[in-house]
Amino acid sequence: MLFRFEVWHHQVIMINEYWCEILILIDWWNFGNKYRYLRRIVKRIQG
Repeated sequence: MLFRFEVWHHQVIMINEYWCEILILIDWWNFGNKYRYLRRIVKRIQG
């Protein structure tokens, strides 16, 4: 059970890193506040 949680937790971290990469890519054409707002949401999801 604990091992399963560890695997799930790792997957969540990977997904969050993936989304951070996407948001960084978005940033080059969508400068400014929307990007920062999305990053704030991602950080809130991560805790």
